Amino acid sequence: MLPRIQRVDIAAAAPEQPNREFAQIKSIINEIKAIYNQGTPLFTKEAIRKVGQKLEVCKTVTSGGRYVTLRGINGMDYTNFVYLPSEETMSEAELFVGGSTWIINYRPIEFLIREIGVAFFYPQRVYLPMEIYTYAREITDPFTPDKNDLRVFSTEELLEVFHDIGRKWRTSHYYQQLQAALAKVNPPFVLDKIIGVALGHLTSGTRLNHGSVLQHTLLW
Repeated sequence: MLPRIQRVDIAAAAPEQPNREFAQIKSIINEIKAIYNQGTPLFTKEAIRKVGQKLEVCKTVTSGGRYVTLRGINGMDYTNFVYLPSEETMSEAELFVGGSTWIINYRPIEFLIREIGVAFFYPQRVYLPMEIYTYAREITDPFTPDKNDLRVFSTEELLEVFHDIGRKWRTSHYYQQLQAALAKVNPPFVLDKIIGVALGHLTSGTRLNHGSVLQHTLLW
C-alpha cells in the first residue's frame, strides 16, 4: 500500500513545524510548475486516445478492480489500482441513473499545483493530468426522483431540448458579444477539433441540467 501524506494547509503551516512530507509536496508542486511553464501540454490527442483505450478495457471489469498505468506530465508511467464500487449498497433510484461506472477524470493545472487543502497526497497520482477511476452516481434529496416516476430522457428529447436552448442562446446579447470577439481572432492554423472538459452531464435522473446544456451549447 502506498504511504499517505496527511492533509496539509500550506498557507497556514507554521515555519516551526517542517516535515519531510511538507517538503515533498512543495518539491513536487514546483517541479510540475516548471514542467508546465516549459510548454508541456496536459492533454494531447494521442494521450487522450490512449487513456480512452484503457478505459474501454476497464469497462470489461465487473467486480473487484484493475491496475491502470498512465503517463504523468513528467513523462513517467504510474500504476494505481482502481476499485470498482459495489452496487449492492446503492438504492433503486441510484442504480436507475447509472450505478457505478468507469470514467476519465481530467485534472487541470490548477488542480495539479494546488497548495491549500492537499489531502490524501499520493506521489503515484500527483503527476497525472488524467485518471481512470470508478464513480458511483448518487442522486440525493431534493434531486432523487420518485421511484414510481423513474424515467430517462430519450436521445430525441435531449436533442430537441438542446437545439431549443441553443436557439434562445443565439438571440441573446451575450451571443452577439461572443461573435464579435471571435471575429477579431485570426489563428495561425486551421482549428479542426475542440475538446471540452468538465461540461457536465445533460441530465440527472429525470431532471435537465440547464447549466451543463448551456456549456455544451456555448462550446458548439
